[in-house]
Amino acid sequence: MIKRGGGTARRRERVTALPVGSEKERLAAVCRARGVRGVRDRDLVDLSFMSEERIARLSEELEAEGKIKILSFSPLFLVSSDSFAYLCQKVLGYLEQFHKGHPSLKGIPLERLEARFGASRIVLRLAIKTLEKEEKVKTARDRLMLASHAVSLSPQDEQILSRLEQLYYQGEFRSASLGDVRKEFRLSEERLDRLISILADRKKIIQGPEGLYIHAHWLDDVVAKVRGSGKSEMTVGEFKAMTGLSRKYAIPLLELLDQIGVTRRRGSVREILPE
Repeated sequence: MIKRGGGTARRRERVTALPVGSEKERLAAVCRARGVRGVRDRDLVDLSFMSEERIARLSEELEAEGKIKILSFSPLFLVSSDSFAYLCQKVLGYLEQFHKGHPSLKGIPLERLEARFGASRIVLRLAIKTLEKEEKVKTARDRLMLASHAVSLSPQDEQILSRLEQLYYQGEFRSASLGDVRKEFRLSEERLDRLISILADRKKIIQGPEGLYIHAHWLDDVVAKVRGSGKSEMTVGEFKAMTGLSRKYAIPLLELLDQIGVTRRRGSVREILPE
């Protein structure tokens, strides 16, 4: 709701600063002045001579003319179309520069973009969705990158990726926690996370519950065993015997099978669902 009340000298000064013109032109001017921060009810105090209904109607007219975007009506939230287009171009330019300087990294954390541009989170998220729809950017694990970006890896990184994939392919599920892998290859946590995410992007491994990763082919073997068992349901103990896993790792794997529609939990047993 727009605050009403008696005018102060400061408020009168702001109103006087608004451009002379129609009510619609004044509303458009407020949107331009707020830029990528967007306009909320509290930012329209200088337009309190207009009713909320009038402002909503003018907002719809301005949107139809392509001058603003209405992000919500209740509460009211507007952004200038020019400012929105400017933000989209700045995001693309920033990503391009980032990829040039960091070719081995996947992308930029979304929180970093919010701090970089000072845009409202809602405005920035809409800009990202717009760029995704236009197939100019893509997101993965809360990171944003250009759609055309391909990670450039060193020969050493590729060698480590090959060893990691081999470890998972051999079904070394018990020893495949991130901590164990990091220790084995003497990797920093950041570097390991980056390499693991690359394997996941290549669809070589699949992330299960509790931060565990499973090789895609190894998971296919488990699914084939479950569906080829001839059972309509199974207990955790039966699944442990089938896979050779301890309960600590069998439970997360069963939860993953639930997620991908192979099984469904029913009390203490898992129903085996048809393909």
